[in-house]
Amino acid sequence: MWKVAYAPVESALVKMNSIAPEKRIAFKARLKNFQREGWPEGINTGTGRKAGYSFSAIVQLTLAIELSQIGLPPKRVVKMLRQMWGLILVSVIGIILPDDILQDDDELRAFSGSFAWVFYPEALYDLAPEDDRIVEQLMTAPVRGLGKIFSPREHFAAVGSEEPVAPWRTAALHANAIVNGVMARLIEQGVEIQIDEIRADLITEALACDAQTKLRAERIYAAIDRANVS
Repeated sequence: MWKVAYAPVESALVKMNSIAPEKRIAFKARLKNFQREGWPEGINTGTGRKAGYSFSAIVQLTLAIELSQIGLPPKRVVKMLRQMWGLILVSVIGIILPDDILQDDDELRAFSGSFAWVFYPEALYDLAPEDDRIVEQLMTAPVRGLGKIFSPREHFAAVGSEEPVAPWRTAALHANAIVNGVMARLIEQGVEIQIDEIRADLITEALACDAQTKLRAERIYAAIDRANVS
């Protein structure tokens, strides 16, 4: 399994988020807030043991920071990412594959090309009546078709999901730019990106997830096999 030590991961995220040198300790404290929530998963190693970060764990932490930049508190961030991790995981696999590999599969086409992770943030969730509290649902949308998310009734009918409470409040994260961006920052820190090994690790993880994610991973594996991607 491909793994990297914590230090270059932190340095990459510092660079990616333009953290001032004198604010690095404060930034590290923000990262520890996620660790207290058990995020990234599988990183709490105990006293005296150094954690190794898989690419999956690095993306988990990167997205947690991105959602914090939008204004969501750590507990909400982790709850949302845990709930939607299967979809995100398949998305990341699609990003690191050549664009044409998934184009012939109707189910997987949404995870190829340039796309965004889209959701409708509810930072005041805790102030809503309990019956109206909804954890944000994340979905993918092609970058070229982002305008459609502002016609939520039609868009949500198309993806088989309920219309959000506040469709006028929309957040979109450019998935490709985030994944490729964190890879580039890791390379700047001297990390060797073993793309084949990373892809294999991600597919293995997806095969152990929920039924829908497992099915998508199996179809991705078949598509790779048909294309003879080494």
